[in-house]
Amino acid sequence: MEVDGQTLPFDATFNHQLWFGAAGAILADLPWTSERVDDRVRRFLDELETNLRLYPSGLIFHPLKPDSTRRRLHLVRADERGRIGLTFLTSSVPLPSRRRQLEWKAIGYHAFNLYAFALLKRQYPDHEFWETEKWQRALEYVRTDEYRENVWQNEYGSPYNPVGFEVPFAMEVFDIGTLEERRHWITKQFERHYNPETNRLDRNTEDPETLTARIYQATRLENISLPEFEPQ
Repeated sequence: MEVDGQTLPFDATFNHQLWFGAAGAILADLPWTSERVDDRVRRFLDELETNLRLYPSGLIFHPLKPDSTRRRLHLVRADERGRIGLTFLTSSVPLPSRRRQLEWKAIGYHAFNLYAFALLKRQYPDHEFWETEKWQRALEYVRTDEYRENVWQNEYGSPYNPVGFEVPFAMEVFDIGTLEERRHWITKQFERHYNPETNRLDRNTEDPETLTARIYQATRLENISLPEFEPQ
């Protein structure tokens, strides 16, 4: 739904749905929030094992495309504007260039997704989804050499989605990795993008306003001392 009340078609991008759920989880904890919010977030979590798709590596698939054929057909029939059906079709087209484009973008957004999952975990720590094999694969992907080598070169990574804050937050909430790993991620984000002259994250990015604003993501991190660093 648009801010003016206009009904929009289904949003077929997974991270949009995920962050809508994470925002609902934050609101659900407030005393004046309707119980319907909590109910809908729990339903979202209940359906995640079907709706979340992964590459073999554990990388989260960017377009929304449930594993269940029945679920896909139901969504196509319900979407009068046909947007979600088009997304299912284009994400299934076996064009090598399309596949590479989707996977590259997914690498840059993976930690952004994990940050939202961490917000959900804080509110719903005992949900059974966190014990699934699918979730464990998605979580562990950030500790692979493949991810670490690719994400810092990705235009959707640290120049836009501050992976140096997002990965450590996921590590803290899900209790994986070490203190030194988290320190490394945070330090590298500042080394690549912090400008001591402007006191902003405006280096090596095409969108300095957005990246600077996203320092807010670091406010949820535990206090940690960082080594002295030189901007790269």
